[in-house]
Amino acid sequence: MSTDHRRRFKACYSTCRWLCSVAYQPVVRPGGWMFVPMGWLFLATSVFAQAGSGPTNLRVSLVGQNRLELTWDAPAVDVASVSHYNIRYNEQTGDLRAWGNGTYGALGTATRAEVVLGNRSRARYYTYRMHAVRNGVESERSNSVTYDADGDTVVELPVAPGGLTASPRDGEVGLSWDDPSDATIVGYQLRFTQGGVSAPPDWTHVVWSDIAGSDAGTTVHDVAELTDGTEYTFEVRARNAAGVGDSSVVTATPGLPSPPVNLSATPRDASVWLTWDNPGDVTITGYQVRYSDGTGLVQDWTDISLSDQYTTDHEVTGLTNWTEYTFELRAVNGAGPGGSSHVVETPGLPPGAPSGLTWTPGDASVNLSWDDPADDSIEKYQLKYGDATGLIQD
Repeated sequence: MSTDHRRRFKACYSTCRWLCSVAYQPVVRPGGWMFVPMGWLFLATSVFAQAGSGPTNLRVSLVGQNRLELTWDAPAVDVASVSHYNIRYNEQTGDLRAWGNGTYGALGTATRAEVVLGNRSRARYYTYRMHAVRNGVESERSNSVTYDADGDTVVELPVAPGGLTASPRDGEVGLSWDDPSDATIVGYQLRFTQGGVSAPPDWTHVVWSDIAGSDAGTTVHDVAELTDGTEYTFEVRARNAAGVGDSSVVTATPGLPSPPVNLSATPRDASVWLTWDNPGDVTITGYQVRYSDGTGLVQDWTDISLSDQYTTDHEVTGLTNWTEYTFELRAVNGAGPGGSSHVVETPGLPPGAPSGLTWTPGDASVNLSWDDPADDSIEKYQLKYGDATGLIQD
């Protein structure tokens, strides 16, 4: 026998051994029972493409001792070509595990079926889903429903976490969400990737991971080892015996705020008005200011009352006119205060116009007089004059 013949014989022998060793699954079809190798079922669901829309709104209810009733809505599209429905099921002992490919049975085109649980002590949770079959090919799957045999209740999927927020920190982001008060939740899952508002997140090759130690009472989780200044998108979802619920999404950029840009100061009477550009940083929770004069620090870092991410101005009051001050400003977020910018300015308003101005003609001269303004800040006066032909002295 040639080497090629030996290879063919070995392949045929291995295939025959596999067909003889696989488990056979009873399937109900109109007209009687048939037995299908489980391996074939796996190949059928893996190799062939899904055929059209599937059943929706699958419901489960207890109708008798160890008996459940499943009802569902027929596919909205191409229902006439549905030959029958397949029910998939999974039995769980309490902790969520991978979905099994066991087939409970094949039904006709009715939208109601009754199933028997058998020995209840074998499992606590029973989860079901449906597929419509057209030309031997299964459709998209329906929603899943889970029955809790211990409590004789239907377990609904958890809702998406409400109030999900992200607090940026130095190299990490703190996530928090509302307590759903759902005792069926056994844990939470997280996934995150770079991108968000500035650029679409790329979820390629990003998988969900369990939040270690999470349970029904978990409402916070810190994501560490992030890159400061890089935007991230985070998704959180809860899981229970019925499966995983919908997720909630939030974006955040870890790291400290940048120094304020274009900080300027306008002098006023015993105060200085500070203004700066809006950085467009949604992580900013407020601003802080400090200032000093020639003798040293006058006021250390102080929160600007009611400031937030939109704040772009602030008046520093209680200053001494004609004293030069240095003002420093910085933004604050969940990670702490960022870098500062500074500006130098002297408070005090220009003198008012002289009042009571009069003149007395003299020999080739004019004597001017005006009221005393009682303003010690005035250092000198300036004069300009002209005649009918124009300005003589500016």
